[in-house]
Amino acid sequence: MTIHKNAREFLDVLNRYADIGKGQHAIFAGGCVRDAYMGVETNDIDIATNIPMNVIEDNLNTHDIGANKDFGIIVCRFRNENFEVANFRKDGTYADGRHPDEVEFVHDFKSDAARRDFTINAMGMGRDGQFIDHFGGIADINNGIIRTVGDPQVRFAEDYLRMLRAIRFAARFDFKIEKKTWQAIVDNARKIRDISNERVWQELYKMAKTDGRKFASAIMMMADSGLLFWVLPDIDNMRGMKHCFQHHPEGDVFQHTMAAVASNKETKNPTLNIAILFHDVGKNKTTYKFRDGFKHSYYRHDTVGRDMMDRIAKRLTMPNDVRDAIKFTCDKHMMFHKLKDVRASKILSWIESPYWSIAYGVAQADCFSRGSVWGTRDWNVVKNRLNDIVTNRPSAKKTRQVVNGKRVMKLRGIGPSKVIGEIIKATVEAVGDGKIENNEQAIDTFIKEFKIE
Repeated sequence: MTIHKNAREFLDVLNRYADIGKGQHAIFAGGCVRDAYMGVETNDIDIATNIPMNVIEDNLNTHDIGANKDFGIIVCRFRNENFEVANFRKDGTYADGRHPDEVEFVHDFKSDAARRDFTINAMGMGRDGQFIDHFGGIADINNGIIRTVGDPQVRFAEDYLRMLRAIRFAARFDFKIEKKTWQAIVDNARKIRDISNERVWQELYKMAKTDGRKFASAIMMMADSGLLFWVLPDIDNMRGMKHCFQHHPEGDVFQHTMAAVASNKETKNPTLNIAILFHDVGKNKTTYKFRDGFKHSYYRHDTVGRDMMDRIAKRLTMPNDVRDAIKFTCDKHMMFHKLKDVRASKILSWIESPYWSIAYGVAQADCFSRGSVWGTRDWNVVKNRLNDIVTNRPSAKKTRQVVNGKRVMKLRGIGPSKVIGEIIKATVEAVGDGKIENNEQAIDTFIKEFKIE
């Protein structure tokens, strides 16, 4: 069993207050049971019960979570952890496409399981470790199937975000979506517009919390179902956009993007996966043309993409740090192709960015998406150049600790002015580029002799 010890002990404590004669009991339910059956570690624990809420409140350390108590949900504190406990219930209609208008508390778990989204999430597990499976969840796990509980048209109409959840689970577990469930997603794709941007973003971010291959699979399922058109139109628009075959044998702009995302095998960083997804978004707003008789180009797509991300991030309600990471990588990903020609001081200033590791990961994925056209040998040239700079050149931050405004004013015999900043910048660049030695004597000489235009 992969459910952790504290959760199992809490379930035992909770069941002490069950009236066995009335058939009362508490069980694990939902995703944690699915993960336990699949042998996957989980900390997302849900507990379902028909023990009355007042009994739980009278005997355990509890607090409610606002209006959720009206839906029979309460939180118990046990050994410095919070455990959410919910009454078995049936849901009424979903006028807002998210929450049931009313709930009916029921005595049996089968009725509770019947309201859940997918069969693999509708299982329970008792304190004895036995699985409770009323809707074929175990069979669907064994066969690699995502299927709704009951009619998929009805299940999605209750909450259209479930369409994205179906795709997320299918990609995460390498499962197939059952035919009728898939058709319901295709039929209702446009209705994802009824879901708030905040909830859509949260689901996309969860999709990205995996390796690149699985995230790419999720995006391609979104494209095939029609969801991508409504959720990420700037990415969907890349389908069929031209690429020069000599430079991009992997295909058009969308196919290149998917190959780049899928090549991210080393990390499950969601911000990196999303940054790779958007790295070429500027090609939407730039022109494909030939240069020098044969070279293809979406000229300035890097800077155009950077500027587009403000609008895209606002619509998707991206957190600022994710938006800024993507903007930085859009702006910088092309410079890796010509890194040998970039001044060391410039590279050192980029490395100081908090988003440098993301930009590095995007550039690596961009490289490996092309196979032999720009592959491991070319990427090693990039890595060797960066390693040489980081190893042999002092960082701009370290140089600025020596070259400060007070030092410059003393050496030049001048007062505060914008000239001070120009001298500091020039000195930092000179040290970074290796034009002067990294010692105080050489730095002082440069500061004294630097000509201000």
